[in-house]
Amino acid sequence: MEDYRKFIEDGWNAYFARDLEACMAFYTEDAEVVLPGSPPIQGKDAIRGAWQMYMTAFPDEHPTQIRHLVDGNTVVTECKTEATHNGPLMLPTGDTLPPTGRKVSNSSVAVQDMEGGKLAKQVFYFNLVELLQQLGVMPTTQGAPAS
Repeated sequence: MEDYRKFIEDGWNAYFARDLEACMAFYTEDAEVVLPGSPPIQGKDAIRGAWQMYMTAFPDEHPTQIRHLVDGNTVVTECKTEATHNGPLMLPTGDTLPPTGRKVSNSSVAVQDMEGGKLAKQVFYFNLVELLQQLGVMPTTQGAPAS
């Protein structure tokens, strides 16, 4: 049995090192990535484009905490990151947000399914509203008024 924990860890390390080609080597040709608020990203070419966009938008993104848990052919990654928005970012609406220079922090979980020794499906879960608020795209909510 392959060491999926080490495999996934190496893939995430390639991403945070901004080595896009090394990162893409971890995916099957027909892999799928699902991000909150966006349609599924199908195939290595589309995934490469998405990760390139995120690497450009957040060039200093780095993990502050990360752990990988394995259950059979599934690896769950819990990750906390910090980054500065210094490049254009495609929003779920299809609009492009120019660089804001704002610092963001994000907590996420990724459920990753392995197939044939490679990453076949990756589903990310994170609070998109909180991220958009940090970027200044959405207003922050105030507590409910006192009665």
